[in-house]
Amino acid sequence: MMTEIPSMEMPEWIRNPGEFDIRNILQDSLCYLASGLHGHFVKCYMGNAYSFVYIDYYISREDLLQDMAEYGFTGYRPILHETIDPYRLHPGGWDALIWYYRDDDPR
Repeated sequence: MMTEIPSMEMPEWIRNPGEFDIRNILQDSLCYLASGLHGHFVKCYMGNAYSFVYIDYYISREDLLQDMAEYGFTGYRPILHETIDPYRLHPGGWDALIWYYRDDDPR
Protein backbone atom coordinates (compact mmCIF):
# COMPACT_ATOMS: atom_id res chain seq x y z
CA MET A 1 0.00 0.00 0.00
CA MET A 2 1.30 3.43 -0.94
CA THR A 3 1.47 5.74 2.07
CA GLU A 4 2.89 8.76 0.29
CA ILE A 5 2.13 10.23 -3.11
CA PRO A 6 5.33 10.50 -5.14
CA SER A 7 6.34 13.99 -6.18
CA MET A 8 6.87 14.81 -9.83
CA GLU A 9 9.05 17.20 -11.77
CA MET A 10 7.51 20.37 -13.11
CA PRO A 11 6.27 19.68 -16.66
CA GLU A 12 8.06 21.43 -19.51
CA TRP A 13 4.86 23.16 -20.68
CA ILE A 14 4.67 24.95 -17.31
CA ARG A 15 8.38 25.81 -17.15
CA ASN A 16 8.32 27.18 -20.71
CA PRO A 17 4.72 27.95 -21.64
CA GLY A 18 4.03 28.16 -25.32
CA GLU A 19 1.05 27.33 -27.45
CA PHE A 20 -1.90 25.70 -25.68
CA ASP A 21 -1.75 21.93 -26.23
CA ILE A 22 -4.55 20.05 -24.52
CA ARG A 23 -2.67 16.72 -24.76
CA ASN A 24 0.18 17.98 -22.57
CA ILE A 25 -2.19 19.46 -20.06
CA LEU A 26 -4.35 16.35 -19.76
CA GLN A 27 -1.29 14.12 -19.50
CA ASP A 28 0.48 16.09 -16.77
CA SER A 29 -2.43 17.41 -14.71
CA LEU A 30 -4.79 16.13 -12.09
CA CYS A 31 -8.20 16.14 -13.79
CA TYR A 32 -10.88 16.91 -11.25
CA LEU A 33 -14.23 15.72 -12.65
CA ALA A 34 -17.62 16.83 -11.24
CA SER A 35 -15.79 18.81 -8.60
CA GLY A 36 -18.37 21.41 -7.68
CA LEU A 37 -16.85 24.43 -5.94
CA HIS A 38 -14.63 22.74 -3.39
CA GLY A 39 -10.93 22.04 -3.57
CA HIS A 40 -10.72 18.68 -1.80
CA PHE A 41 -8.44 17.07 -4.39
CA VAL A 42 -6.28 20.16 -4.61
CA LYS A 43 -5.78 19.99 -0.86
CA CYS A 44 -4.96 16.26 -1.01
CA TYR A 45 -2.51 16.52 -3.92
CA MET A 46 -0.99 19.94 -3.18
CA GLY A 47 2.74 19.79 -3.72
CA ASN A 48 2.49 16.58 -5.75
CA ALA A 49 0.68 17.98 -8.77
CA TYR A 50 1.63 21.12 -10.64
CA SER A 51 -1.65 21.64 -12.43
CA PHE A 52 -5.30 20.83 -12.09
CA VAL A 53 -7.95 20.58 -14.79
CA TYR A 54 -11.38 21.53 -13.49
CA ILE A 55 -14.32 19.84 -15.25
CA ASP A 56 -17.92 20.28 -14.14
CA TYR A 57 -21.05 20.62 -16.29
CA TYR A 58 -23.13 22.25 -13.57
CA ILE A 59 -20.81 25.09 -12.55
CA SER A 60 -20.45 28.02 -14.91
CA ARG A 61 -17.05 29.45 -15.78
CA GLU A 62 -18.12 32.73 -14.16
CA ASP A 63 -19.07 31.02 -10.88
CA LEU A 64 -15.77 29.14 -10.81
CA LEU A 65 -13.68 32.27 -11.46
CA GLN A 66 -15.65 34.22 -8.85
CA ASP A 67 -15.12 31.44 -6.30
CA MET A 68 -11.39 31.33 -7.05
CA ALA A 69 -11.14 35.13 -6.74
CA GLU A 70 -12.99 35.08 -3.42
CA TYR A 71 -11.38 32.05 -1.76
CA GLY A 72 -8.15 31.69 -3.71
CA PHE A 73 -6.37 28.55 -4.74
CA THR A 74 -3.75 28.37 -2.01
CA GLY A 75 -0.28 27.53 -3.27
CA TYR A 76 -1.23 27.89 -6.94
CA ARG A 77 -1.81 30.64 -9.44
CA PRO A 78 -3.71 30.36 -12.72
CA ILE A 79 -1.46 30.20 -15.76
CA LEU A 80 -4.32 29.61 -18.19
CA HIS A 81 -8.11 29.83 -18.21
CA GLU A 82 -9.40 27.96 -21.23
CA THR A 83 -12.97 26.97 -21.99
CA ILE A 84 -12.86 23.77 -24.02
CA ASP A 85 -15.66 22.59 -26.27
CA PRO A 86 -16.66 19.06 -25.17
CA TYR A 87 -16.34 17.87 -28.78
CA ARG A 88 -12.66 18.72 -28.63
CA LEU A 89 -12.26 16.20 -25.80
CA HIS A 90 -14.51 13.55 -27.32
CA PRO A 91 -15.34 14.16 -31.00
CA GLY A 92 -18.18 11.59 -30.94
CA GLY A 93 -20.06 13.63 -28.35
CA TRP A 94 -20.93 12.73 -24.78
CA ASP A 95 -23.89 10.56 -25.80
CA ALA A 96 -21.40 8.04 -27.19
CA LEU A 97 -19.97 7.67 -23.69
CA ILE A 98 -23.23 7.15 -21.78
CA TRP A 99 -25.28 4.81 -23.96
CA TYR A 100 -24.83 1.87 -21.61
CA TYR A 101 -26.44 3.67 -18.65
CA ARG A 102 -29.87 3.89 -20.25
CA ASP A 103 -32.88 1.94 -19.02
CA ASP A 104 -32.96 -0.22 -22.13
CA ASP A 105 -29.48 -1.55 -21.41
CA PRO A 106 -29.67 -5.35 -21.92
CA ARG A 107 -27.20 -6.07 -19.12
